[in-house]
Amino acid sequence: MCPRLKPSGSPMVSGQTDGIDCAVSYLQATIQGKTVIVTGANTGIGKQTALELARRGGNIILACRDMEKCEAAAKDIRRETLNHRVNARHLDLASLKSIREFAAKIIEEEERVHVLVNNAAVMRCPHWTTEDGFEMQLGVNHLGHFLLTNLLLDKLKASAPSRIINLSSLAHIAGHIDFDDLNWEKRKYDTKAAYCQSKLAVVLFTKELSQRLQGTGVTVNALHPGVARTELGRHTGMHSSTFSSFTLGLCLGWLTRAHNSPLPKPSLQALPRSLVPLEKPVTILCQGPPGVDLYRLEKLRSGTYKNQAILFIPAMKQSFAGRYRCSYQNGSRWSPPSDQLELVATGNGTGGGGVRLDGRPQCYRVLSSRLKEDENGDNDDSKWLEGWGWGRSKGALAWSVKFRGGSPKTPPPSRITNMVR
Repeated sequence: MCPRLKPSGSPMVSGQTDGIDCAVSYLQATIQGKTVIVTGANTGIGKQTALELARRGGNIILACRDMEKCEAAAKDIRRETLNHRVNARHLDLASLKSIREFAAKIIEEEERVHVLVNNAAVMRCPHWTTEDGFEMQLGVNHLGHFLLTNLLLDKLKASAPSRIINLSSLAHIAGHIDFDDLNWEKRKYDTKAAYCQSKLAVVLFTKELSQRLQGTGVTVNALHPGVARTELGRHTGMHSSTFSSFTLGLCLGWLTRAHNSPLPKPSLQALPRSLVPLEKPVTILCQGPPGVDLYRLEKLRSGTYKNQAILFIPAMKQSFAGRYRCSYQNGSRWSPPSDQLELVATGNGTGGGGVRLDGRPQCYRVLSSRLKEDENGDNDDSKWLEGWGWGRSKGALAWSVKFRGGSPKTPPPSRITNMVR
């Protein structure tokens, strides 16, 4: 059950369920005497937020880059709500200097700041940079609000209970932060990926700040506002028709389902094969879907792993033999591990050129239905096996195979398929 608000002078509705009662209380709540800052409040969601909070009696500060539009929005809100405590202030989130000047003025002139709504954003703009050289979407959507929030943090703590509200987007789940190239200087610029990166940064900032502010009386939340026809999409044309808006909604829904679905298992293989003659090269390759953030290749029982998808071994040694598996990371999620791969070191034995596996004749299990044919097309297993017995493993035929260390009839490694211990 959500907590009830009991604003002064607002009657509680009797005879209703707790949910309806609570909803009515929220609708009737007022914020008399509370100071609220809303960035990007001259249009769209920011303006509607400021309008609703002005109706509830708050002292509203519209923080905008375009002062002409900001003053017009403040005038509209004052006229519609009859609340004259609605003011416009200049704030350019693409300029660290402007952010510092805005924060200094707020600290000097405002006794309290109870709510900070970090709403302003840009979406899928060309590859522009901020005044300080940051990629525009990351700079405005995250870095500018990051600085503003930290500059006002002491004021918010002194005004507790207070709150910080960061507008993110469902697109954050498709985001990946490339810390080696935050400003897209080394890669071809991708407007969609840059936007997703900025919104993921907002969510991560919210989670960390929320933890750090526990016990201070300041709460921090991020939200996805949904699909709305605003000027945010002016660089995309996504609201130019009803069809495009509908399609965007479907895409966001698909994105949510795709995020919640399990990640596919990667494949792991040895090239050219898993039976490797000593001193010969071999490559272990882990493959996942496109867009993987990180691979992890692990050698079982050794406790060692490498954060890479490819392991090239220029000369096979006994120390490389063993079982391997791999997995990958997308966002904050890890895939299930791959099937295990057995890497076997082979070489010539003594007394007749027999095969030595792992340095000595041993018993192995052949998971194929038979050994490969020899040059004459002969695939008579009895010629190659000293002792064998039929068995089944998950429905597949299997042999227990012992190679003759000194027999010329022992098949070379190229004649053996899919061998594991």
